[in-house]
Amino acid sequence: PFQECEIFRQSLLFGNEPAAMKTATHLIGRICQEHWATDRAQAVFFRLVNILLSVYAANRFPIDSADLTLAASGAQPEQVEAALREPIVRLCQMIEHQREQKEQKTNQAVIDYVYEHFAQADLSIETLAAVFQMSESAIRRILREATGMTLLNYVTTLRLAYVKKQLSETNRPIKEIVEAAGYIDVSSFTRKFKSIEGVTPGQYRSATQSDAPMG
Repeated sequence: PFQECEIFRQSLLFGNEPAAMKTATHLIGRICQEHWATDRAQAVFFRLVNILLSVYAANRFPIDSADLTLAASGAQPEQVEAALREPIVRLCQMIEHQREQKEQKTNQAVIDYVYEHFAQADLSIETLAAVFQMSESAIRRILREATGMTLLNYVTTLRLAYVKKQLSETNRPIKEIVEAAGYIDVSSFTRKFKSIEGVTPGQYRSATQSDAPMG
């Protein structure tokens, strides 16, 4: 039953509990239907337990070996199946949780990278895909789910927020602020800014600056 044992292993590695349990159940059913010799059946049970333990160990997950000891001890097939069920379900749940945590961490890293590099002229989907070794479609999905925007719209939002903050809180020249935000053509940005805010950058500064000391 080498092929079925390998399917069992791969199902566990991917956290696919239905497939893992189905494979184990099918293999145990074969043992019963074909009336395998006790020593041959026990060898298969031991193999299933070893695979399960190896996947637990590979992921550094804790395991209560009581059920697995029963499964490997030469118990009746139906007892083996019952003993394997809980460890399989628990393992697959932990793998799925681990996968979700890793995905969330990666997604946040992508968003953080865009936030830290929004002023770079060469920031693109292609750049992000290369940095994170992901497909461009995966990068687009992350941005859409996290921000509800395309990369271009999100970068524009970050740049605009940066410019507005600088206009409100500093006396830096407008040209310097706009260029620091990643824009080369100040006149073009001024038109874009006015279309969004209803005023020019200079007017925005006058309206929002307080009497506090400027940096």
